[in-house]
Amino acid sequence: MKTQNADLKELREEVSTETSKNTDFENAFQALLDNPSDENLDLINLSRANFVRSADKMKDIISKLQAITWKLTDPTADDLKSVSEIIFIGRQLYQSSASIIESYQPLWHKGVIIAEINEFRDTNDHLCEVLDDIESVYFKLPHLPGFNDITHKLQSLQ
Repeated sequence: MKTQNADLKELREEVSTETSKNTDFENAFQALLDNPSDENLDLINLSRANFVRSADKMKDIISKLQAITWKLTDPTADDLKSVSEIIFIGRQLYQSSASIIESYQPLWHKGVIIAEINEFRDTNDHLCEVLDDIESVYFKLPHLPGFNDITHKLQSLQ
């Protein structure tokens, strides 16, 4: 179990670190909003790179979040606390990413970095779904009548 708890803490730190990386977006956004033309091609490319990098990082986080439900089959109270913290921080990442998407909408409407914003939005929506799934697996489903009985029956079939 010690390894699982260390993995959870590492994932918590990774999600937390990604949540705090909004400055790259904010700095490029204002300059682009003022002048979204080819004159700002460097900023457009920087914004594209930021969206792609962030979407890729979020996909990596999503993959690790999805692995939790396969690896953490018999969580301790400490594990559940870590999972709860990861869900909370993951929701902060989702909210801050949604805020970035919202702030970039004027550029999207002007036809600037459309594909990158759409990919980032889709990835962010997937993050929210995965967080909901993890919350259900560890905090909602175990409290449903009969769920634990069915789970034990399925485990005995293996």
